[in-house]
Amino acid sequence: MNLELESMPLVEQVKAEALANGYRRETARQVGSTVRGLRGPTAPMFDVGDRIRHLAAELEAEEAEQRRAERMKAPNDLIATMNRQWPKDVAAVKAYAAAEGIKLGEAWARLIHKAAIAARNSGR
Repeated sequence: MNLELESMPLVEQVKAEALANGYRRETARQVGSTVRGLRGPTAPMFDVGDRIRHLAAELEAEEAEQRRAERMKAPNDLIATMNRQWPKDVAAVKAYAAAEGIKLGEAWARLIHKAAIAARNSGR
């Protein structure tokens, strides 16, 4: 028995196993069919579960995107993310600022501008 099933109350375990058994039987009954998807009186019960799982996955993806967007509201958030994820690039920006004799914020702005121009010229 898997850990997820073991952690459920007995009533839920029985219900889950009954649904799984019904799904297996319905699938086995339709193996020879050329029609894709489950058919028959019990099919909607399984389709609803699949649809709910699909919607839950979509919502989780949207929430992850929102969380990422929340972290990137201001230029400082971008720089903080860069510091965490790309320390070598941050060191290169600091070296550029020192070589040009400009402040770090100005160095970031110039390099982002240069990257935008390069992206535009590459046709992407």
